[in-house]
Amino acid sequence: MNKEKQIHNYLIKIIFNNKAPKNYKNLDILKLKKFDSVSVFKILLKIESKYKIKIDDNELFSKKFRKFINLVKLIQKKTS
Repeated sequence: MNKEKQIHNYLIKIIFNNKAPKNYKNLDILKLKKFDSVSVFKILLKIESKYKIKIDDNELFSKKFRKFINLVKLIQKKTS
């Protein structure tokens, strides 16, 4: 399995509990009803811990973090 697919699968697991909706790739994950500031922080910590990366504040509040597919690309870029 390639790196992008691994990141993709991990994010589906931690964001959607392995039950991603049909249009999940372009969803604004910060607008999902189940997310509040604490849950976003927990997801951020899981990502940073698993991939040994740091997501800066400006990235956290940008489109890079909001859309699922952009988050996959951001993590992939930071781990290359």
